[in-house]
Amino acid sequence: MGNFKQGLIKQLLKVLLALLIPVGGLIFLGRDINNRAEAIRKQRQELVNRSEELSLFAKLQSQSNEAEPYFNILGNVLPIRDRLFDFPKEMERLASQEGIGFGFSFGNESPSGPDTAGRVGFTITTGGSLVKIFRFIKAMEDSRFLIGFKSFDFVGSSLSIGGEVLFH
Repeated sequence: MGNFKQGLIKQLLKVLLALLIPVGGLIFLGRDINNRAEAIRKQRQELVNRSEELSLFAKLQSQSNEAEPYFNILGNVLPIRDRLFDFPKEMERLASQEGIGFGFSFGNESPSGPDTAGRVGFTITTGGSLVKIFRFIKAMEDSRFLIGFKSFDFVGSSLSIGGEVLFH
């Protein structure tokens, strides 16, 4: 009986081993297939992302080509830095046309870059009637210089105007 039990146990172990090896192999292969499928999904997503990036880059490139003539026009509109020496003279001329007092000083400068305009700060101090001052401000806006106003400080009949003038 002892031999029979041992033989039965050996046969059961053989059967179990014969079943475990293929099941273990299937589990191993299943995990390997899942890992490879996940890697393929990630690669596909990366390809989709790169395709979208290339599409956006091509669109930006074409828009850049469309915008280039406008940069040239803007470069022609903006004075070069050396021409800003005419700015105080022109502002003084506009102030004298309106019959108001005039004082001028330049402020800080931000240099121009390949895609940005340079800026020079200025302060204009003027005095006179309110109507004439407003006409002067309107004339400043209509001048050949591109001006960005930052502040207007009214004190009685005088005005201090802070702003920036653009150049390239």
